[in-house]
Amino acid sequence: MRTIGNIVTGDDAQTQTVITAGALPALLSLLSSGKDAIRKEACWTISNITAGPATQIGSIIEANLIPPLIEILARGDFKTKKEACWALSNATAGGMQNPQIIQYLSLLLLELDLLLTKLTGIWYNKDASSHFAIS
Repeated sequence: MRTIGNIVTGDDAQTQTVITAGALPALLSLLSSGKDAIRKEACWTISNITAGPATQIGSIIEANLIPPLIEILARGDFKTKKEACWALSNATAGGMQNPQIIQYLSLLLLELDLLLTKLTGIWYNKDASSHFAIS
């Protein structure tokens, strides 16, 4: 796992080689591992891929890796959440030139907001003088 993660810290061609070799379905499987350390490494690897060009971010989306990242943000341990957050942040920043990526990520981040609201009881109120309320 760490070796693949290290390869995708290289240039875009090295990362594309990992994607082309079929690593994304394996990463999807690793995101549901029972071990925090494995999930964290998988998120770290994905965050390095999402730091690449929009085509590689699109590969992450097509491999259905974003929904498990959102689930990790809601329920994972702190270190894994941090890596999942980086993966989503990188995808959002790198996908700005592709409207389809932004639309997809926006919908999923809205889903995350709703999930976190449900879990915490804190919701965002744009119209109130104080922006946060507890239900």
